[in-house]
Amino acid sequence: MNRRMIFYTLGKMLEIEGILMILPLLTGIIYQETTAIFYLISAIICFCIGFLISYKRPKKRNIEVILSSRQFK
Repeated sequence: MNRRMIFYTLGKMLEIEGILMILPLLTGIIYQETTAIFYLISAIICFCIGFLISYKRPKKRNIEVILSSRQFK
């Protein structure tokens, strides 16, 4: 199992989620909702954790899939 690749992928997914949380934040700001601050906090946390997890890139960037002959029977 390539743990570095898994952490890298999960980190990038968290970064994307943090960026996408800006959309509900902007909607909350436009409609002057008090819950908009929670979207900001969540976006910052997701992005920071994602950045920290995916900081180290994996050495091998390709994914090898090993299929056994038993799967096709």
